Amino acid sequence: DVSVNDVGAMTVPQAMSYANVAGLHAVYGLYSAFVGSIPYPLFGTSHHLVIGPTAIMSVLVKHSIPGSLDGDDVIQELHQYLSFALAFFTGLWLILVAILGLGFLVNLISE
Repeated sequence: DVSVNDVGAMTVPQAMSYANVAGLHAVYGLYSAFVGSIPYPLFGTSHHLVIGPTAIMSVLVKHSIPGSLDGDDVIQELHQYLSFALAFFTGLWLILVAILGLGFLVNLISE
């Protein structure tokens, strides 16, 4: 039995670190770790699910956004906006997959 304090003690530094890996400020890692867990009890169906940031998501966000646009370096603020847009459109994609009933495609992905 793991207490809430132990989970919080691991979640806070982990979320902050993953935000840094993604090229974002640490506070956005905290947002992603805790805000996602608020609506999950209403809509979620799995007892075993990672709700906060993960290492692979952080690396994918960092490398999905180019370091330069038209030869100019991407500033931190633009990197944040592009990260938010990436998250928004990923969410729209997931909603579309759910509406079309394509969740079975996840079973075809290798573990």
